[in-house]
Amino acid sequence: MEPLSKPQDAELPRLRVLVLEDDPIDAELVLQTLRDAGYALDWERVDARDAFLERLEHGRYDLILADHNLPAFDGMSALRLTRARGEPIPFVLVSGSVGEEQAIESMRAGATDYVLKARLSRLGPVVRRALQEDEDHRRRLEAEAARAEESEINAALVRAARELVASLDAPVLLQRLCALTAETLSCPHALTLLYDEERDVYVPASCHGSTPEWESIRLTPFARASVAGLLDRLEREGVVETRPDASPLATSIERALGLSDALFAALRRGPRIVGLLVASRARPFERRERRTAEGIAQLASLVLANAKVVEELREVDQLKNDFVATLSHELRTPLNVIIGYHELLLAGEIRVRDTGIGIEPSTLPVIFDPFRQGEGAGTREHGGVGLGLYIARRLVDVLGGDIDVVSQPGQGSEFHVWLPREWGQAR
Repeated sequence: MEPLSKPQDAELPRLRVLVLEDDPIDAELVLQTLRDAGYALDWERVDARDAFLERLEHGRYDLILADHNLPAFDGMSALRLTRARGEPIPFVLVSGSVGEEQAIESMRAGATDYVLKARLSRLGPVVRRALQEDEDHRRRLEAEAARAEESEINAALVRAARELVASLDAPVLLQRLCALTAETLSCPHALTLLYDEERDVYVPASCHGSTPEWESIRLTPFARASVAGLLDRLEREGVVETRPDASPLATSIERALGLSDALFAALRRGPRIVGLLVASRARPFERRERRTAEGIAQLASLVLANAKVVEELREVDQLKNDFVATLSHELRTPLNVIIGYHELLLAGEIRVRDTGIGIEPSTLPVIFDPFRQGEGAGTREHGGVGLGLYIARRLVDVLGGDIDVVSQPGQGSEFHVWLPREWGQAR
């Protein structure tokens, strides 16, 4: 086996080539043909089965060039060994003579192409086509994998949304969030922490997978300064995976549970991080799982914000039981719409137009206030308590967006909603 030969021109397209050839002169002719075609080469030459297998095991190649006939080995055997290992490397047979039946057999076995040594001028175009087909194939596989990952993430988030909107009671919601996160990410433990502004600490609020050691964490508030580095990373990255000693919180989790990886996602109210969602297990998280965790945290942020609205409204003395029932309905309706149109939201994509009675110019400044409707109390023909647009404005504010309206009395109204792709993005 000849050692790896380094290319001289770093500006040319570089190929890492494995050559199966027993004649060094023929091998050099083949390689020189590729150089003349405009490639810089890293190459190795082997001439026996064991050496070929050893290179497949330990080397990484863009192209395999194989003589069809060797004294102790042959190109067809090398091709079958390569394809049996699942290697998609472009494989070109180079031989002094290849019969029609042999050529057909090689293509059926997975050869990219074949070239006669007497017509090496074909090698450059054959290799260019083979490399392009290989690149196209890789891109198709990547696109298919990306579509499958996106579908899996969307399915998980739709399920998460349905679970989370089932309750607007904050303690129940947080416990459900932990259980859902642990199940979705295949983690034995999940934890939420909420920010206590008065004490400037993050306080454990709920957990899933409790143990005596885990309970000790629940009693431990974490000063904001102690997790400042983690918060800075969450602002930049959205979701952060850490190991022990990366932060006091990660260290506490590792000590209590003996788990080596913790995944953190931000719970937000507008641009502020008001809580942390933590999942922990003994092995690293995949990219799909990190994206899913971030999506669950975003959904939870929205539902928690609405739970906060419910809590605030319940403190108003004049609320009555029938009003609470109406409020619950009006809260869940926009949430269910958001779930069904989550792909539309990604476009930043929303306008709603009607052909109703329109809104008088004098009423436009107050239509987003609570308990306000376009019609006066004495002329009202439609139901509701005047909270729909107020809640819509609150939801858009939580997401860092904007909502406005254009209306003509007697002709209808058009509402415009803009939502940023990222926190802090300008309109």
